[in-house]
Amino acid sequence: MNLPPITLVTPWYGHFAGGAEVAARGFAEQLAARGFQVQVLTTCCRSPFESWWQDVLPAGTEMVGGVTVRRFPVDREGERPFHELVRRHVQAGELTPDEQRAYLLHSINSRELVHYAARHTSDHLV
Repeated sequence: MNLPPITLVTPWYGHFAGGAEVAARGFAEQLAARGFQVQVLTTCCRSPFESWWQDVLPAGTEMVGGVTVRRFPVDREGERPFHELVRRHVQAGELTPDEQRAYLLHSINSRELVHYAARHTSDHLV
């Protein structure tokens, strides 16, 4: 059977507590164990419980649990505006559409990851 390659994209990938991250790792490893070619595109941030604007893990490719993991440097700008928007959201209870866009723009991001995905995953299930 010719199985299509699968790419998962997650901000953090590794062994730490965090529901979505644990689910992504388990899903990727189960797919790989069933014969799928799986890669994960992620940042060099170690966990959601540390700074989202600082690389801790090295950029590059490694095999983890039968899964190809490609780590990309995180964008460094945006921490201050992100935290200001979080405070505004907590105080006001709602953000305007422009503030919502800014929240996503200043959250954890990696332009290098996005560019890699655009160039290398056209034949993958993402």
